[in-house]
Amino acid sequence: MNKEDIKVNFFTDSLTLAQRAIYTGIIVSIVAYWSISSSEDPQFYTIPVISVKVPTFEAFTLTMLLLYLLCGVVASFAVLKAIDNWKSIADKELANTLLQMPNTLLGNRFLRAVSYGFFFMIGYTLAEAIFDYSYHQTYFLSCVLASPYFVATSYTSDLSPHKIQPLEQG
Repeated sequence: MNKEDIKVNFFTDSLTLAQRAIYTGIIVSIVAYWSISSSEDPQFYTIPVISVKVPTFEAFTLTMLLLYLLCGVVASFAVLKAIDNWKSIADKELANTLLQMPNTLLGNRFLRAVSYGFFFMIGYTLAEAIFDYSYHQTYFLSCVLASPYFVATSYTSDLSPHKIQPLEQG
């Protein structure tokens, strides 16, 4: 295995991690919203993904929000690593071919634009359902919750054939 193979593997692994983190964040938000909307009052709340039981509803909702935010941070980090690895591939034809891999983060502008609103809506819906804040406070919190997802999806626009930088020899 040569250096180019390793870079290709790192690129694909990073994008796969980013996509999984985004999907996990969506699942966490669905579970959180479902739990908030549910009229059940279980003895313990189980946090998905990490399977931890917490005794109070407040601890559960706060943990779910933090887990949602963390998934976005992981996705952003993975996208930035994927971009670094992609730009370091010396073979431009190979780098352009990698952009054809099936990954939702490599979608077109329309998909990215829709995803911005989608992640903001998730953050706003969760913040409104969990906290008794004013409109402006809820809006601010939803911006904070959605910002890592915004970074992850917006930075994928750096993955385009005309943005490949030639490597400096030296």
